[in-house]
Amino acid sequence: MKKTFFLFAAVTLISACTAHSSSEECPKVSDMSPSLDAGWFADLSARLAGPDRANSIFEAVANLHRTHPEMDSTMIEDVLIAADCPVVTRAGLSADGVKARIADLRGQVDQILKN
Repeated sequence: MKKTFFLFAAVTLISACTAHSSSEECPKVSDMSPSLDAGWFADLSARLAGPDRANSIFEAVANLHRTHPEMDSTMIEDVLIAADCPVVTRAGLSADGVKARIADLRGQVDQILKN
């Protein structure tokens, strides 16, 4: 059931991020996981837009891995992708740009969790 929900959330996220209409919204933190703090999530989103993106990803993965040991790598990736959605929406990336950004983020998360 959780995997189905996160698959739905990921599809919704990609749809929201590729739509450039202001009427489209990114998934809410409560949709991703009710146990995630909305303030932490908003801060993460802001940090992902900043110049130290790689370090922000590393810190977020470490934090999620420590505070939510029940989350597997896919769930952690989905949380980071949802946090990155407002950044992507503001940047107005093309569909290919969104896919590349998501692939890059997933690769970084995978690498962090392997170490």
